[in-house]
Amino acid sequence: NVRALRLSDVSLVSPISQLTPAVLLVTSPLMIGESVSWGGALGVLVVVSGAYVLGIQRASFRMQSLYEPLIHLASDRGVRFALLASVLYGVSANFDKIGVTMSDPFVFTIASGMCMALGIVVYTLVAHPARLTLSANAVSAGMYPGIIGGIGSLLQMIAISIWPVAYVISVKRLSSVFSVISGSLFFNEKNTAPRLWGAFLMVVGTALIVLYG
Repeated sequence: NVRALRLSDVSLVSPISQLTPAVLLVTSPLMIGESVSWGGALGVLVVVSGAYVLGIQRASFRMQSLYEPLIHLASDRGVRFALLASVLYGVSANFDKIGVTMSDPFVFTIASGMCMALGIVVYTLVAHPARLTLSANAVSAGMYPGIIGGIGSLLQMIAISIWPVAYVISVKRLSSVFSVISGSLFFNEKNTAPRLWGAFLMVVGTALIVLYG
């Protein structure tokens, strides 16, 4: 996704990045034998539709904006990278389910976090050794986001141990709804009406998952 954002506009990359839950509807039954109900699948697709609308960040929203990211799939490398990222996460999220099932949410969260941290350190040492510095300011700046992120990951793994992966990743997308509401209420962001429609779709989709999933 980072590579995609470097190559293309946010308004084209962000909607495509929201397709992961739909990918999970295909990969989860194939990889881990985890199926969802028809009502739950409909809820997932409604959430994805709402997230797609939310991701279209245009000053003036038009109907053409809805299918513009899809049109650019053939010609825009950034959009293709975003689609690849969505598909890869739609595959890798199933490994979270496998890991949680074979151990437990707490152990798997710590183990996966340590592996990711080690990978980042090794990559930085090899590719950008000058950037690998340690200071009190850096530690304090990263401590609180790290703690919050760790708690969020643990809660996600607990949810995955209880619920199908496609449902969990769909409901996780609700963070975008809170971003839209807070941006409108507290930061006076403009042109939020189209995004509110997307937020509404996401809430409806979540309700379908909860009721019929």
